[in-house]
Amino acid sequence: PVYRDKLCVIFDKQGTTDKIDLVKSFLSDDGKRILELSKEGIEYFYPKNILSQITGISETELDTKIGQFLQDSKADHDGKAHLGSFYGTKVELAIKVAEKISTPDGISTEIIDLLSVAINRAFE
Repeated sequence: PVYRDKLCVIFDKQGTTDKIDLVKSFLSDDGKRILELSKEGIEYFYPKNILSQITGISETELDTKIGQFLQDSKADHDGKAHLGSFYGTKVELAIKVAEKISTPDGISTEIIDLLSVAINRAFE
């Protein structure tokens, strides 16, 4: 593919590396463009202060509540679940979080580093 050397991918924590290894091979990854998160959902990496504002859950309780949200959203036919006062899908939560982000404060450095690589690759 024409964008093979530019594409960057973020995977949630996987049970095995099979999918990741396949994508790395297909994209001829140089070790900088494929990232596997250390947890099962990108929601764990959203800025805690923003998630707390959206959900009404204290920052210290978020990790536990996120885990339940992920389980419940998988079990729901429409992918919807409660995360405190928020009710919706993972995508709807991502949109709400993105709407509130105005600075990189609180965003995981892993994700910022991957986005930097993606931006640089896009303009090579």
